[in-house]
Amino acid sequence: MTENGIRTIPFYLYLAWVLVLSSCATRPILVATSPVSGEVAPNTDIIIVQPLLKFERVYDEAILPASDYQGNAIEAKMLAYAKSVVETRKFVIVDPQIYHEVEVAGLFNQLCSMSPKLSMGVVDNGANILFKRLASSNERIAVLMQFFKVKVGPDGKISTFGITSAMSSSVLQASLISCSTGKVLWRSQVLTRQLPQPESQQFSEALELLYQSFPRRKEE
Repeated sequence: MTENGIRTIPFYLYLAWVLVLSSCATRPILVATSPVSGEVAPNTDIIIVQPLLKFERVYDEAILPASDYQGNAIEAKMLAYAKSVVETRKFVIVDPQIYHEVEVAGLFNQLCSMSPKLSMGVVDNGANILFKRLASSNERIAVLMQFFKVKVGPDGKISTFGITSAMSSSVLQASLISCSTGKVLWRSQVLTRQLPQPESQQFSEALELLYQSFPRRKEE
């Protein structure tokens, strides 16, 4: 609905969001995880696609500059953590920069722009076309997608039916997708109730929770 030309959030939806996030205080909450059926093939190579960050004001959904919220530091920590997990699980990481062609380099930008859906495990025809192009040079390739959406509220707290809750909240999403088949091998999603601080314990806990079910490389 709209009020004076500004899009507003239905109260019952906002209340539901508050109730979910208030249930575990400020601790991250694992919302959805989909482990692999079986183990990932031993010859799987993984490309970690650049994370996409989106900061959005709660009341009118206006997009805010990530640079105002340490976006570069958050992105760097997400990449570093994802890399450490992939290496710990014994997979080979492929650097996207080995694809020197301008056309293929642009492909990763397109995949990054699709992160909101792909990180939830939603693979459409457009994404499959891009995946096939990657698989044509290496059929073992899988892509690790990451998306971080932050709802930025005003400073302070509100009280709703006796429940005190911070206005800001964050959603971390990640998925692993096979390029040759378009199959989602793994996905996970975590909620937090605060603005992300890249060096905070809460953000580290959120990343740890996000990747706790990430698959291990199957032994040959």
